Amino acid sequence: MAKVYLAAATLSAAILAATATVHGRGPGGFGRFGGPGEPGGPGGRGGPAGAITERLLFPCRAACLDAGRSCADDADDAAVACAEAACPTEIESARTACADETSSDECRDARSTLRECMQSCLIDRRTAADACRTTADDCLDACDTGSDG
Repeated sequence: MAKVYLAAATLSAAILAATATVHGRGPGGFGRFGGPGEPGGPGGRGGPAGAITERLLFPCRAACLDAGRSCADDADDAAVACAEAACPTEIESARTACADETSSDECRDARSTLRECMQSCLIDRRTAADACRTTADDCLDACDTGSDG
């Protein structure tokens, strides 16, 4: 079971390195300002209560961002399933090579081989993530022109 988690962690790290997340817009991460550490942004003024307030004030934007996150999660799940189907030998080799020492040359080589094997899965994941971002941006633009902006 630990090997499954190691493969998932390795694949997740590769996916995260290959993609960007849906970006938020507006106050509290819902718009064009208010990023992490900025006033009104995630980790900014208001903390969790501020984020809940933003959801209550801007439900359209919140729904867009929730849908974007869900879409990105689905893309991640599809990439993991793709890699598991396409690269079982490479996954097992990487699990074995990385079991004792994740910074060893053997582990690095096995990870590299796994990344090469799952390249088409990562390309598909990036395409799906781009579509998620476009859909979320279009949704946010629609919110901006509606009564939620």
